[in-house]
Amino acid sequence: MRIQQIIFNLLQNAIKFSTEGQTIQVSCEQFQISGSPSEIGVKIRVSDDGIGISEKDRKNLFSLYFKTQDEASRIMNPGSHGIGLNVCKRLA
Repeated sequence: MRIQQIIFNLLQNAIKFSTEGQTIQVSCEQFQISGSPSEIGVKIRVSDDGIGISEKDRKNLFSLYFKTQDEASRIMNPGSHGIGLNVCKRLA
C-alpha cells in the first residue's frame, strides 16, 4: 500500500508540472542489495518532460512544505502545499 502511495504521489507531481502532450515515463529496475546475495531491491523511476526544477532548488525537493519559487511552477500549481514528495521520502 505504501509503495502504491509513493508511486501515486510521484505521478501526481509529474502530472501537475507537465502540460498536455508532454511525456511522463515510469520504469522499474531490479537490483542486488549490497552485502546480501539473496535480497533484491526495486528502483522505481518517474520522469517527465515538464518544466523542471532549478539546480538551486533540487537540494530541497523532498523537504517538508518546500515549494519552488520559480514563476512557472507557481503559475502551473498555485494550490500546492509542498508535502507530496516529502511523504514519498518518508515512506521510502
